[in-house]
Amino acid sequence: TLLDLDALREAIREVEAALVVIDPLMAFLPGQVDSHRDQDVRRVLAPLAALAAETAATVLVVRHLSKASVGNPLYRGGGSIGIIGAARAGMVVAKDPEDPTGERRVLAVVKCNLAAPPPSLAYRLAADGPVRVEWLGETALTADALLSSTIGGEERTALAEAEDFLREVLSDGPVEANAVLKDARGAGISEKTLRRAKERLGVEAIRSGFGSGGRWCWRLPFTIDGQETPKMVTLKV
Repeated sequence: TLLDLDALREAIREVEAALVVIDPLMAFLPGQVDSHRDQDVRRVLAPLAALAAETAATVLVVRHLSKASVGNPLYRGGGSIGIIGAARAGMVVAKDPEDPTGERRVLAVVKCNLAAPPPSLAYRLAADGPVRVEWLGETALTADALLSSTIGGEERTALAEAEDFLREVLSDGPVEANAVLKDARGAGISEKTLRRAKERLGVEAIRSGFGSGGRWCWRLPFTIDGQETPKMVTLKV
C-alpha cells in the first residue's frame, strides 16, 4: 500500500525511475483510508508528493470516473475531490463523441497548475502488429465536452449526482450553506435539485455562532447509507 513508501523509495533509486504509475489508486490505498474523505486521501498523498520531490520521479495516479455524466469535470473522478486537489495536473481520457467508428480517444486537461493548459490530443490504438499509440493531433474537444456525453452507456440522474455531490462536500463535517450552494452551481447542479437531494439524504441545517456573526451550515446526518458521518460537537461553557 501507499503506507510503505520506504520500499517504493528504494525501488525508485534502484532503477533510477523517472516515472511511477499507480494504477489504480484505490487498489493501493490502505484499508483504513476512506477514499471519499478529503482528509484521508490528502494524508496519504502528501507523503507521496514529498517522495516525488525527493527522488525527482514523476508520479502518475490512475483512477476511474464516477457514474455521474454532467457537471464540473473536477467532480467526475472516483473518490474524494482531494485526489485531484492534491495533484499538480489532472487529465481525462474518453471516447471521442464525434467519431462514428468508436476507435478514437481524446486526452484532455482537467487541471493544470504547472503552466497554461495545453490543447486536447486525439489518438487511437493501432493494432497492426504490437499495439501502439497513434497520435492524431490536436482537437477542440475539452474535458467538459467529453464528460457531458454518456460514458460507458450509463447515465445518472441529476438528483443522484446532487446526492453524490453533497456526500462529497459534507464528508468532513459541517459546511456553510452559502458555500455549498456556490460549489453546486459551479458543478452544474441547480439549487432546486440540490435542495431535493438535501431532503432525500436528511442533510441537517444548523446554526453556528450568534448574532450578526452567525451562519447557517449544512451537515450530513449522523449515519447515512449505514455509515457513520462526521459529527459537530458543541461545548457548553
